Amino acid sequence: MIEGPRPHPGEPGFRTLPEAPPGQAEGRTLNREAMRRLGLAHDAGWSYSELADLYDVLRMQIEGACPGWRATRVKCSDGSHAFIGALGPVLVIMPDRRIYLGQLGTDASEGAVYWSGLSFVGGLVIFPAPKPSAPGTRQVR
Repeated sequence: MIEGPRPHPGEPGFRTLPEAPPGQAEGRTLNREAMRRLGLAHDAGWSYSELADLYDVLRMQIEGACPGWRATRVKCSDGSHAFIGALGPVLVIMPDRRIYLGQLGTDASEGAVYWSGLSFVGGLVIFPAPKPSAPGTRQVR
């Protein structure tokens, strides 16, 4: 748990994560704080692209502070943004601002985001539209 002042959307420092307390799993602690801030921004009415950009900034800070912690931002065919963790967890931000946590799968029966059906557009890899009803996927906002 991160202690001390915790800024809200619009306040200075909202896009900057604090240091994790000693003795805690830094990546997990910082990601929880990033998710808390993502939820606050969601509740403040930020657009889905602003939400994705916020998590991207926070993700890069976690990667810098925690060697080995990784998440890759990807685009989906429906315009959703997804962040795929190195061990398979997935954060999805849908164009209608719904936010889901799930897993990476081989196909739509396995994961919120999945490999089958990838396309390439202008040199970019585009994942198929996320599947919020995939097993183990839950809506967080």
